[in-house]
Amino acid sequence: MRPQAGLACGPLSWHGRQAFVLENDLIRLTTLTGGGHIAEFRFREGSGPSTVNPLWIPPWKTIEPYQYREKTHTAVYGTPAVGRMISGIVGHNLCLDYFGSPSEEEARQGLSIHGEAPSLRWRKVRARVTQQEVALELAVRLPIARLRFRRQIKMRRGESVVYFREE
Repeated sequence: MRPQAGLACGPLSWHGRQAFVLENDLIRLTTLTGGGHIAEFRFREGSGPSTVNPLWIPPWKTIEPYQYREKTHTAVYGTPAVGRMISGIVGHNLCLDYFGSPSEEEARQGLSIHGEAPSLRWRKVRARVTQQEVALELAVRLPIARLRFRRQIKMRRGESVVYFREE
């Protein structure tokens, strides 16, 4: 989206991953389309406070979790029940439609740790930049759980707060 004097939203590559960045005059947030992870939340350069990202970045190279393939990636990330999610985890991770390891039956269906959402490709529904705020809405469809999930991320000019609405 076209910037509006310090407010911006757009696609970018984050550590080789597909992502969207939202910025206002004070803060920056990066969310990944692979798994919907919030990868970065920090103050912007020149805003005053430290620009350190407090969110966890794994020491291994991550990939888009929806590109995990058992034959290619098991040696690096583990079996599909673990590796599909571990291959792409970064920062804040949404556990949906369950928390923890899959049951044997769920693993046979191809499910991984913490459900389908952190392993699927999320799509942009809409992005909006006005003079006062920036907003991004992403969605993911969980075919096995038969759920749909939407996340709206919003920032307002002059605030070091991010607003989330999830449904």
